[in-house]
Amino acid sequence: MNEPSAGQPAAGPRKRRAPKPRMPSRFRDDTTSDLGFTDQAMEQVAVNRALDLALRIGELLLGNGASSLDTVLGMRTVTRAAGLRGAQVDITLTTIMISYQGSIDQVPVTRVHYVPHRDLDYSVLERIEQILRDLRAGRTSLAGARLRVDDTYNRPGRYPQWVRMLATVVMGAGVGWLLGGSWLVILIAGIAAALIEMITEFFQRSGIPRFFSYVTGGFLATVAAALLRFAAPSHSSSLLIAAMIIVLLAGMTIVTAVQDALVGYLVTSGARGLDAALTTIGIVAGVALGLGVANHLGVVMAVASYTPPNLSDLFTGIPAAALVVVGFAVSCSLPRRGWAAVAALGSLGTAVSVIAAQSGSLFGVAAGAVAIGLVAAPLADWLRLPTLILIIPALVPLLPGLRLYRGLYLLSQGYIDGWARVVEAVSIAIALAAGVLLGEYLASPLRRLTTRKLSIT
Repeated sequence: MNEPSAGQPAAGPRKRRAPKPRMPSRFRDDTTSDLGFTDQAMEQVAVNRALDLALRIGELLLGNGASSLDTVLGMRTVTRAAGLRGAQVDITLTTIMISYQGSIDQVPVTRVHYVPHRDLDYSVLERIEQILRDLRAGRTSLAGARLRVDDTYNRPGRYPQWVRMLATVVMGAGVGWLLGGSWLVILIAGIAAALIEMITEFFQRSGIPRFFSYVTGGFLATVAAALLRFAAPSHSSSLLIAAMIIVLLAGMTIVTAVQDALVGYLVTSGARGLDAALTTIGIVAGVALGLGVANHLGVVMAVASYTPPNLSDLFTGIPAAALVVVGFAVSCSLPRRGWAAVAALGSLGTAVSVIAAQSGSLFGVAAGAVAIGLVAAPLADWLRLPTLILIIPALVPLLPGLRLYRGLYLLSQGYIDGWARVVEAVSIAIALAAGVLLGEYLASPLRRLTTRKLSIT
């Protein structure tokens, strides 16, 4: 054994050099390896890209009416696919914040994104749902998902403008038919619905708040009803106003507001509830203004008394409801494979509502909503569509247009009983939201069974 020379320290055990840290594979993105960055820089780039993709998907979901829970789950699908465990998401109605910290020694990365208001476009929700399904199944990479999200931003609407406008006419006419209006009421309801839609789009392009479009829509509906009352008194003008109120209320956020409240997103729920309240207040203000103008001109408006539906109404109610929901769904760019589904759901909800209304009108509306929620969830999984885009159109025929107008008319005439009718209309809206959510929860076992069968096939 060689002895160390004088003045030379004894050789101890050789220390192994620590290996250079490498970026975990879960952070790798197939577009970051060619940038020439160090592993640490590549990791930071991958994290930023994953958070940006999650924010953009969250914006598209939340801006098109998805609930806060669905938005958070969609964003976490992206972060899990990127390997970012423990990413935190916070949502209000207009902003989304996401934060990620890999370890206690790392600086957290926090991003905040503004969510602009969008018109409902169900084709966007369908594309995002398919992207998330592919990410969960590993059929696409983060880079591929990013390209598809870019395409979703830049792709025009599924249907041309004239098709969506024609669908709005069909929806308005269908609501007039659903309420039992005459042929003239049905015709004017379709034309008025298209006119209101054009005014809403003009206000949006001009940057005018949507509240004033609801005020204008309520006013125009009442003016049209006053002209109908003056020119053809034998036709029910109140049914025309009720039809236009339903058209204006279609797509309101009360369902997602109640859902957010039930699952604990109280801030977003309050914001959605305030948005729904402002929508209703705008319609109320417009109708009240129109009634005042009609009274000033000497046109005596009347309101049809509400009578509970009977079983004979099913023969006209079912096809009219199908027409209404398909018209609204097409105006929101629902995919063609969902047309028959929403028509069936709308007809089912109307039929159950009419049958159950024999025990009370509020119970009937709630029962119809439960039936819609019970069937919509497994049906959406089978069609590979988001549940929301089937539920919202199917609820349109059950909206309390005639009750709300009756309350407004009584208030305009100085009757305090009008408040009772308004409260009844609000109660029906809440019953619709709660009923459809109850139906979704009851359908959970069936939904899991359907999902398992789809994954096997």
